[in-house]
Amino acid sequence: MNSHVIILFKSEYSKEARIIKALATKKCEDILLWKLEEGYIPYARGAELFYGENESGTFKTVIFVHPLFYDDSPIIFQKLQSIENMPGEIIWVSVPDRRIKNKKFYGILQKIYMKSYRCPVADMKKKAEIYKKSLGDSSSFRLKTKSGTDLVFSRATDILEDIIDGENDRENNGVFQIPSGEVFFAIKEGSANGVIVIFGKKYDVINNHVVTEDYGEIVICEFGMGINSFLPPTDKLDISEKAYKTCHLGFGDNTSFGGNIKEGYHFDIVFEKFSLYSGTKCLVDFGEEKKNVALL
Repeated sequence: MNSHVIILFKSEYSKEARIIKALATKKCEDILLWKLEEGYIPYARGAELFYGENESGTFKTVIFVHPLFYDDSPIIFQKLQSIENMPGEIIWVSVPDRRIKNKKFYGILQKIYMKSYRCPVADMKKKAEIYKKSLGDSSSFRLKTKSGTDLVFSRATDILEDIIDGENDRENNGVFQIPSGEVFFAIKEGSANGVIVIFGKKYDVINNHVVTEDYGEIVICEFGMGINSFLPPTDKLDISEKAYKTCHLGFGDNTSFGGNIKEGYHFDIVFEKFSLYSGTKCLVDFGEEKKNVALL
């Protein structure tokens, strides 16, 4: 089947998928709403998307309602990454996890997510430009956080941004997330060294590699900063990496955004209070210096 847009979702997220379709219909009426079969992992081969046992087609836009899978495995990661490498527009729309049984807490999360979707594009672009200007041509950095992380690393790519423009999204190509709002870059392999604090535990980082109790050996591959001011600056949400006044380190694969670190996974860990330096110069500060250098 060849449609303009396809929306992929798990059965428990049917309501969210229908809402997304209703919103997307304002831009395009040629939309296929597709509930994934239990256990089926979609994948792409070239420009063709395989989304069922006997179902495939080409689409200009592929929209995922996330969470799409609750398990994380190299096979799932590789197949979804093949879709992200397709030509066109790939959009991940994050929604609250339906496994949360506390209705009051789930309702609070819904409000947080809905508000984050509405962060003005102009505001995010302004913050992105300020961050880019602050980092300038710097290629080597030092990250310090209030929790004790002290890490040096080098940039391997240009400074990228994840901002989806609702007015012009039909012109976009690449991978985008909703809520959107971050600037980020791939970290050069072998350049990250120091210490990192994850959930209160301190670990040594040697040439990007970290040996942890909970995750085993993981590899640092990305640094990013949130620019969505409609999200609270916290590390407690699965969309926290988008929140303004937070930064995050990505772990695992960075080949999809220009890096050379190839792994079978990718996830982020968020820091609420941080300072970013290049040499002795403080470029961005939301923790140590008590002054936001980036926004002067």
